[in-house]
Amino acid sequence: MSVNFKFKIGDLVILKASIREIILIDGPGIIIDTTSIQTADLLDDTVDPILHAYIIFFPFCNTEYTIPFDCVELFSPVK
Repeated sequence: MSVNFKFKIGDLVILKASIREIILIDGPGIIIDTTSIQTADLLDDTVDPILHAYIIFFPFCNTEYTIPFDCVELFSPVK
């Protein structure tokens, strides 16, 4: 299976607004790697059980998080 990387390692990203309501991480982070998450709790065989994700370091909270590809967008300080 081919993985479509939207961003590259080193890109500055931020969580999408809808995700920030659930995951309370404020501020940008830097992509430091990519990974995949093997889900075991999906009951529907039509859904791919592998979630592709970025490992992102958030300096604001000095923590790395694994965030699925679809949950981040490119950080732009001017909106």
